[in-house]
Amino acid sequence: MPRVIVFDFGGTLDTHGRHWARVLFERWQEVLSGLSWERFYEAYVAAERAMETEEDWNFRRTLQHKCRLEARFMQRPDAPDQADGVAEACYKLARECTARSKDVLEALRKEGAPLLLVSNFYGNLTAVLRDFGLEGCFDHIVESARVGVRKPDSAIFRLVLDLYPALKPDDVLVAGDSERNDILPAQSLGMKTHLVRKFGDLLALV
Repeated sequence: MPRVIVFDFGGTLDTHGRHWARVLFERWQEVLSGLSWERFYEAYVAAERAMETEEDWNFRRTLQHKCRLEARFMQRPDAPDQADGVAEACYKLARECTARSKDVLEALRKEGAPLLLVSNFYGNLTAVLRDFGLEGCFDHIVESARVGVRKPDSAIFRLVLDLYPALKPDDVLVAGDSERNDILPAQSLGMKTHLVRKFGDLLALV
């Protein structure tokens, strides 16, 4: 049993291994005929760069803003009217996934290891966790917008060692959906890793 378990949030706890670009693209495809991956992904990246949130925004509000930005950057006249519906469908999926993730997190907490969250997020992660009933699941939350460093920079995982000075790197297990952002940076520090591509991968931690 590792002494500390570190989770990613987006793509790990809220979609169980599915990248948000793919989740959003599938929903947009349902309402916009002929939408190509290339056109969507350009809009997705532009929206990510333009994202600004308020500290108290929950995940529904965050998704609405993100989808409205994507609609604008896709430059299709039929997109803006569909943005809130796409956001709502994605929010429903996230609620279902986080409810199942919460069961795993609570089971792990009973085993005694501290649980941490290390996430690239927009500054409102605490409000998002509160919305999903996850806020009390973590001993510490390390959010990129608040600490000034983003994955894949391994420095964000080094902050975990700063929080627990007695830990050795191999006392830490990092669970995430992205090899680039989660697995490789953690391994570069000597931490153990666990790749999440489906819910069963999360369940295997218990």
